[in-house]
Amino acid sequence: MEDRETNVYGNPPAQVATTPQEQPPSQPATPQTPSPEQSSQPPRKSMSLIKKIFVIFFGTVCFFGIWNSIAERINPPKQPATTTTTTSSGTPTGQIKTYTNKKYKYTVKYPDNLEMAEETPYSTVFTIKPKPVARLVFPLLYVSVIPDRLAKPDEVYNFMTAETINKFYALPDNESIQTETGTNAEYWKFKKLASIPVAGIDGVVIQNDNVFEGNGAVNRRILVKKNGATYLIGSYFQSQEELTVFRDFVMSFSFLQ
Repeated sequence: MEDRETNVYGNPPAQVATTPQEQPPSQPATPQTPSPEQSSQPPRKSMSLIKKIFVIFFGTVCFFGIWNSIAERINPPKQPATTTTTTSSGTPTGQIKTYTNKKYKYTVKYPDNLEMAEETPYSTVFTIKPKPVARLVFPLLYVSVIPDRLAKPDEVYNFMTAETINKFYALPDNESIQTETGTNAEYWKFKKLASIPVAGIDGVVIQNDNVFEGNGAVNRRILVKKNGATYLIGSYFQSQEELTVFRDFVMSFSFLQ
């Protein structure tokens, strides 16, 4: 057995506590100065806010772009309807229609922006629709048939007597005739122009540049004799375009027999 020292109570002697060695005082922390590269960087919170704003903006743009694309597929924009055609003169006048008068045996073509009406048993007129206020009651185009022996001249639009018609046939070009007398007679002076062929027949062309209450309208008439009657093809035009429409109208005129 090991030889151990004991005190009077038979217990081993108490251990003597050792005094811990003193630690040197800690040095105060020296603040580190950020490098130039570190100091130039923005704070993390600012960068995070900018990213959020960019994401929101980009998402909004994408959303409206996709929405517009879907909306155009569901409801595609309507294309303006093209209803005009070009006549031989190059004037846009709309779709061309054909009017045929079996009683007086003629046919003629006219643009569908005109409204056709058989004004009297002997006359057919073609007016602009809707009718401009400035035009009053004057049609753009008309055809009147004047039989050689007519019992009711009031049933003919712009009726002319056989005597007056024959005077124009005999009149030299660029000469004028006053077809009415009395009050407002100055508004009924017609000048003869150069003749033109109509359906293979020479047509006598006369013109009145001073139409009563015409607001600047010019009344041109073409006289063509056939089938025991005089065909009066006329127009009240106010522009070069309307005159071109009248010329096309005359060129399309033809007899059924």
